[in-house]
Amino acid sequence: MMFPWIGRDCRHGQIVERNQRTDVIEIKTSPKTASACCAVVGAAIGFGLGLLSGEGIAHSRSGNPDLVAVALIGFPIVGGYAGSRGLRDKSPAVIYRTP
Repeated sequence: MMFPWIGRDCRHGQIVERNQRTDVIEIKTSPKTASACCAVVGAAIGFGLGLLSGEGIAHSRSGNPDLVAVALIGFPIVGGYAGSRGLRDKSPAVIYRTP
């Protein structure tokens, strides 16, 4: 399958191909690409890790404030992205199957 919207032109909603009902075996949805709930949880976990590592960096000998800022900003971004992409539902749902 080249396009997930077989039978419809996505831009204009026009029918570009008609199939007989007997030719259709099953219709599936495309897999979900991201999960908002998991992104929020991942960002919260990343923020917690950023706080812990930022505190460790701040109390270390070098104590570079730039590294603390990178930890506080970077960990939630990476955690949110990993949560949204890593825990998504990769299996397509079956909408219709011939009896």
